[in-house]
Amino acid sequence: MTAGAVLVEGFGRTDAAGVGYALLVLVCEAGFTLLAIPVLPRLGAFGVSFHSVWMATAGMAVVGVATEGPTAVTMLSTVDLLAAPYLAVVVTTIAFLLWFTAVRRLGSGRAGLLTGVVPVSAATLGIPLHGAVPSPMVWLGTAVVAAGLSIGLKRCAAKSAPERTPGSTPGGLSRAGS
Repeated sequence: MTAGAVLVEGFGRTDAAGVGYALLVLVCEAGFTLLAIPVLPRLGAFGVSFHSVWMATAGMAVVGVATEGPTAVTMLSTVDLLAAPYLAVVVTTIAFLLWFTAVRRLGSGRAGLLTGVVPVSAATLGIPLHGAVPSPMVWLGTAVVAAGLSIGLKRCAAKSAPERTPGSTPGGLSRAGS
């Protein structure tokens, strides 16, 4: 599946910076998911999302003040000030909430597999948004991602299926005592 994503990214409309950012996103996705797994059962998807957002906000405030100075906030336009809550609430909080809900319900393995659709979605959305029809290599990458998802999700399902012993029902009850 990773090979398919590389084909989609590498042969799509991208450059070295785009591939670098895609790798950075992959590392960040894996990092914040792995950090959230231990606390997800206790805090829930909303709690993990809330704490992720406030910590990121505090970190960005420190970086902003250190690099731009404390008066930089006075130079923000109305558009900038309207974009900030949209990015914080819609893009970040809701996205994290959906992601951590998926991780909690599906498990990190299945949820991680589903991130393979991101480059495929980006390439596909380029058609109606920009009229950019993907190259044959991008379509090949899409097929590889689909095959990887199919194989990976079947393996996850096989691992999580309850083991049945001969003479038991699918619910795990023995027929002998019935």
